[in-house]
Amino acid sequence: MLKTGVIFDLIVLVLLFAMMSYYLWMVSKGKPIPRIRRIPAVDAIEEGIGRCAEMGRPIHYSVGDFGQISGEWGPAVISALNVYKHTLKLAAKQEVPVYTSLPGVAEIIPVVQGIAQSAYAEEGKPELYREDNILYYGPSAYKIARCGTVLRNNVALNVQVGVFYTEIQSHAVAAQIGAINIGGTTRWTAMYGQAISCDYVLICEEVLAAGTLVSGDPSMTATLAGEDIVKIFLIGIGVLGILTGLMHIDALINVLKM
Repeated sequence: MLKTGVIFDLIVLVLLFAMMSYYLWMVSKGKPIPRIRRIPAVDAIEEGIGRCAEMGRPIHYSVGDFGQISGEWGPAVISALNVYKHTLKLAAKQEVPVYTSLPGVAEIIPVVQGIAQSAYAEEGKPELYREDNILYYGPSAYKIARCGTVLRNNVALNVQVGVFYTEIQSHAVAAQIGAINIGGTTRWTAMYGQAISCDYVLICEEVLAAGTLVSGDPSMTATLAGEDIVKIFLIGIGVLGILTGLMHIDALINVLKM
């Protein structure tokens, strides 16, 4: 017998599993699935790289304050790394240097190095890889060090996508030297810093959508589509709950309490 109060949660979980399985099945059969809309902040990366090439100035990229690709923030970190690889590949086409700031978690170092090597190799320019451009500052100095990296190298594009506590300092420094700021984080409590200091912003779950979009992986797109169907269902339940509540009809509330 199921415990009271968890039955509706179980229904949502089953629906999520069913929708994700359905879209993954469609991918396996080569059938069309919903596409992710274009995201202005992602399009701005290419525009910013073109500006860097014209000005002869480099790019700065930060993958966030969290470096673990597992646990609560794992999906966001993976999405940030997908956007990072996308940025590197675009930069390689125009031979624009990229300085990468790492969080204070050493396990991210070989992951980022591998992604950078792979990105340059896929563009046929492995010689552009510079290990010295991937910067690890340790667990305590990385925030202020990012500011130094941005200022010292006079970057024209500052991209900081990932999981951040708060991040406004290096964006402010980049703005002072005329760089384009593109930011994004999945932590809504840190979103204000990105919103007030960036020219283009990925708002919370847009980070996951952006990582999926640039990866080109249909399986990732399928799981995102399944999640969106469940979101629509929950929004519908919420709206219906408000309407029935205003009419003093308790049937839906009783169902939600199951």
